[in-house]
Amino acid sequence: MRLTYLCNMLEHKDILRFLCRAGIQVASDDAVEKVRHAFAEFVFDVKKLALVNTEAGGRMTVRADDIVAALQAHSFHMHMYGIEESAHEVESTEQDEADSTVSNDSGDESASDVSNDSDSDAEDTMQEMENDTEDDAAFGEGEFSDAEETSQLTHDATYIAEDGLWTHADGFYRIEDTQMQQALASTSENSNPYLVSRAVLLQMWTAMTTLPITRAALSALHNAVEHAINRDLVHGKLGAQVLYCAMEAVAIQEATEADRLAQELAACQAELAKERAAATAGRKKRGLRDPTGEENAPPSPSMVTPVKRIDDSKRARTTPRLNV
Repeated sequence: MRLTYLCNMLEHKDILRFLCRAGIQVASDDAVEKVRHAFAEFVFDVKKLALVNTEAGGRMTVRADDIVAALQAHSFHMHMYGIEESAHEVESTEQDEADSTVSNDSGDESASDVSNDSDSDAEDTMQEMENDTEDDAAFGEGEFSDAEETSQLTHDATYIAEDGLWTHADGFYRIEDTQMQQALASTSENSNPYLVSRAVLLQMWTAMTTLPITRAALSALHNAVEHAINRDLVHGKLGAQVLYCAMEAVAIQEATEADRLAQELAACQAELAKERAAATAGRKKRGLRDPTGEENAPPSPSMVTPVKRIDDSKRARTTPRLNV
C-alpha cells in the first residue's frame, strides 16, 4: 500500500495542531506534507511489526501486547506501560478464535447438529453483545476512545477555534505568537487529549489490513504515534526538516521575485530603447541632425570665462564727465 493513500486520510488542520504544540509558527506546504508522511509511515511500520507478533502467537486479532512489542522493535524504541486488555475482551477474542477453529473442523457433522450449534452460537453471540454493552462503562478506565463515527464531529468541534487561528497565503501556514499562546491555553482546558481523531486511526488500520484490532490496541497505537510525532518535531530530525522546508520555500520565493523584477527592468529598458530609436528615425526623416551627447551636455566650469568686476573708484576715474 502506498503511504499517499494513508496521508490523504489526515487533514492539514490535524498536522497544524502538532506544529502549534511544537512551537512552530510558520510552515510551508511541503513541510506539512512531510509531517503527514511521517505520521502515516509510523502507523504503517508499527502495523507490520504488530502483525508479526500476532502471527507468532497464532492469533487472528491484533491485541495491545502486539502493539507494545511492535513499539519496542521500532526504530523509535518506545516502551509503553499500563496498556492492558480487559479480561472480558481477551476471553472474547480467544473464544472467537476457538469457535472459528472448531467450525472449520466440523464439516462432517449432521444437519441437525449444525442447526443446534448455530442456535447455541447465536445465543452466545447475543450474550457476548449484552456483556459488551454492560462492560462499556467500565472498560478502558483512564483511556479516551472516540472510534464511533459521530465522535469525529465532536472531536473537530473541540479544535474549531484553534484551527481558525492559522492563516494560509503564498504557500505558507502562519500563526501569530499571541494566537499560539491562546491556542495552547485553550488546549489545557480541553478534555480531549488527542490531536487526531481515533476514527482516523481506525480508518487507517482497516485500510492496511483485514485483521481486526482491539480497542486497547488501537488506543496504544494512537498514543504512540502522537507521542512519536510530537517528540520528533521538538527534539528529532522532523523538526529540522520542517525548518529546512520553510527556509527553502522562502529562498525560492525570493529568487522568483528577483527574476520577476529583472524581467520587468529588462522590459522597461527595451521599451525606452524603442522610443529613442523611433525619435531618432523621426529626426532623420525631417532632415534634422540628431544631437550628440556632447552638444547636449552642459559646459564644463573650467571652460567658462570669469567676468572681471571693476571697483567703484576705478569706474569713477575711467568714466568721462560731461560739461554742461
